[in-house]
Amino acid sequence: MADTPPDYSPGENTPTAPAPVPPNRSPTTVHSSPAAAADGPAAPATPDWLLSNDAPSPPPCPSTDACPVCLCEFPTHPRGPETLFRWPQCGHALHLGCVAHLVANVRDLRCPSCRARWPPEAADAFTRACRAHGVDAPQPAPDHDTTTRQYHNSMAPRPPAHILPFCCPRLFLADSAHATSDTAWQELPDRHMHWAPVHSRQTGHWRPEWVCMRCNATVDEGHPLLQHVPEPPTCPTHGPRRLALDLREFSRGWVCCRGSPPEVLPCPGQRVPLPEPHPPALPVGAPEQPALVSTAPPAEAAWFNQGPPDNLAAGGTNSWLFVPLLHAAVGRLHSWALAAWEAHAHYALLWRGALGTLRQAPPVEPSALVHALHTLQQLAAQDGRALPLPEAQLLLTLAAEANRLPDNTLVHLLWAWQMVTLPDGYIPATVQEALLQVFMGEMAASALLQDVVALHREGAGLPTPPAPRVGSPTTSHGNPCGDHADPQPVLPNESPSSSSSSTSSEADHQPRPHAPLHGSEPGTDSRLRYRASLANLDPFVVEDVLARPCCLFRVPPHFCKGVLRSSLHLALDLIRSCARAPAGPDLVRAWKLWFLLPRMLLHRPAAGARVPKADLLARFNAFSRGDWASLLQEALSQPLPEGATGRHPAASGDARARRAVHLAHLGELSAARQALTADPLAPTTDATFEQLSDPNRRPSEPYEPLAPDLLAWEPASPVALDRRALLTNLRRARKGAAPGPSGCTAEIARVVLDAEESMQAFADVATLLAQAQIPAAILPAFGLGRVVALSKPSGGTRGLVIGDFFRRIVARTLAQQFGGAVEAACPHQYALGNRAGLDALVHAVQARCAHDPNLTVVSLDASAAYDGISRQSILQELRSQPSAAAHEGAKVFPILPAMETLRLTRALDTD
Repeated sequence: MADTPPDYSPGENTPTAPAPVPPNRSPTTVHSSPAAAADGPAAPATPDWLLSNDAPSPPPCPSTDACPVCLCEFPTHPRGPETLFRWPQCGHALHLGCVAHLVANVRDLRCPSCRARWPPEAADAFTRACRAHGVDAPQPAPDHDTTTRQYHNSMAPRPPAHILPFCCPRLFLADSAHATSDTAWQELPDRHMHWAPVHSRQTGHWRPEWVCMRCNATVDEGHPLLQHVPEPPTCPTHGPRRLALDLREFSRGWVCCRGSPPEVLPCPGQRVPLPEPHPPALPVGAPEQPALVSTAPPAEAAWFNQGPPDNLAAGGTNSWLFVPLLHAAVGRLHSWALAAWEAHAHYALLWRGALGTLRQAPPVEPSALVHALHTLQQLAAQDGRALPLPEAQLLLTLAAEANRLPDNTLVHLLWAWQMVTLPDGYIPATVQEALLQVFMGEMAASALLQDVVALHREGAGLPTPPAPRVGSPTTSHGNPCGDHADPQPVLPNESPSSSSSSTSSEADHQPRPHAPLHGSEPGTDSRLRYRASLANLDPFVVEDVLARPCCLFRVPPHFCKGVLRSSLHLALDLIRSCARAPAGPDLVRAWKLWFLLPRMLLHRPAAGARVPKADLLARFNAFSRGDWASLLQEALSQPLPEGATGRHPAASGDARARRAVHLAHLGELSAARQALTADPLAPTTDATFEQLSDPNRRPSEPYEPLAPDLLAWEPASPVALDRRALLTNLRRARKGAAPGPSGCTAEIARVVLDAEESMQAFADVATLLAQAQIPAAILPAFGLGRVVALSKPSGGTRGLVIGDFFRRIVARTLAQQFGGAVEAACPHQYALGNRAGLDALVHAVQARCAHDPNLTVVSLDASAAYDGISRQSILQELRSQPSAAAHEGAKVFPILPAMETLRLTRALDTD
């Protein structure tokens, strides 16, 4: 080793190289370099001690404790250059040989891990370590002349300043301690794509390219958004504008920018029309222009010129809509066809909503697309459909391209579209369904198909194709608007609401009821459309109808769940619409429709006879037309069920066993146990009714009227019902539970979970109930309940009241949401709301007796005290609690049995 070590103190920074010549203003021109190489030797990129034959090799996946320079692990017994050396300022570990390489070749020394500086006093410590372990200081590489032409030609060009491509938002690691968790990463507002030019060794030129660091999408000079770009305009305030490309929307426009990286200014932009899909004809012998992807179909295909049909009619397939929709989402539909779709009288709103969803669709994992297409092709084969060879080969092509991508890569719709579009522009049926399901989402794709079917039911016959354009060639698939030569997968008629099979490209040939677009068209008011139908419900008193027994389907048939969801959505949307309108009778009528809907659609004969499928579907047809009065009259004309007006024998052991088996099949094991061990039903006699209505135990009139200040009290702000908790309770509602007077069960209401708009409507109407924004005329219907009398072992009768399901689920959500405030305002409860039940009370009495030898308990009895408690005492005590009053406990219905203890709080505190 040399006697005089080199100077390892930090020196001056390398002078900044002069800026290269800016590129031309052409959108597709980027500075390139010739093939000449630099004359001088290049600086070593790898430390010399790692170039020997016995040098260690970095593992495939280095750990976080590896050397940040060579990525090799630290050996157990290091020697020589492998000796561990810690950076003086931050303490990060590196190989001593790697540090010597940095010291010899880098002037502005910084830690490779954290960019900490190299302090001046570190030179002595490093020199001593090199001498102690026999590490020779490597010779520094010769400096490069950064002013020569060879140096500039070897450097990658800068990105064109007048092109700004945008794609996915970049990610920021907010929680480095949990980097493997998705929640540790947050999206940044920056959507700039990364400039990554590609150097060609054959030509020595740089090819311009931008890449998205998140989804791996690329933009090069052959991208469609960079074709036929007009001259950039000039802003009078900010000067020349820049061309902004948005890959997620597949759009482009002129914007004003400043700074580096460029920041888009709020100056109004100017959209640039997309280039025509027809490329200019090439002269004979001219070289073919490079396309974006070799698998892209020709622009002359008829499917790129496909406009809307001339009439509303239900055809055998939906390719006439889905294929041009997918072409428009990637900017390949001809401008005249796109304008025709957007201006169509019937399809405009449907087209704009679906097209906006597809253009805003986030990137997805390619494996999800491959899995969806594989599943759909398997289902098509099971249905007896022979897939054409080109359609079957698309799965192999898609899987092969997905396997070539790096791990954790996300792809946009354009990436898949380029590989699955046939030469004539047609996209096979299974591929249509896979693209819509994956990029739109299953619920949105299902809603799109059902909306199309609903529109078609209003027409007749097949869609009439638009007039063919001059020069449109005849394709191998025939007329795009007509039936396709290849059979399409049939929509299963058993479950039109199923999210896994409801986006098929062919409509069901079974008779389907009308399903109008309830809420799918922005700005539509269903109240105006059904005003006359709502008025026809005036002769019916809702509480009188609900008091009449009726046999209903507790579980809706599988084939009608989709149209049942549409009907429930209509009723909920009417309530929302009428609640927003000025006060009038329509809101009462809309609530009346909600209570009577199960009777209109799901009533069945009392004898247990089957209802034909066509009859059930005819009811939904009549409901969508607004024939609600006739449906209700039909339900009221049914004979009363057995035992509704007279006595019926108590349930036998076999009946209880059948009930338990049925609940066990539904997965409700606790309810099945209760069906076997619960008290038997009391006989429906006058004596049972007298026991239940005993005025001594259950007063028929309140002790005193509620105070006016309680009735007039208004909270400072309306209650905000927890939407997530509400939908979770609906999803987990117990199966097989007895319905209330309206007949609505958890199985019936749960179908709203199949569509986002239905869930939102359900949550909005539930919020109205939670805020007590209910018309006074409809309150008696909410107060009704079905009474079930149970025989006590001691000979008495216990009455259970089953309220309406909608009120129960809202009450459960409020109890969960504000349970903490109410529990803090109440004394401890030994039974209600306590999983320990009466056992805790028994153990408390035992402990009290053991502590006090003079204490004797004669008897212990528990009674449902809240049956006769004063409601005014509850509300007054609840209002006096600041935390509970802030949560508007007095505004909602008395839903919590825990409130009964509020009246006892004062007495217990003074005891």
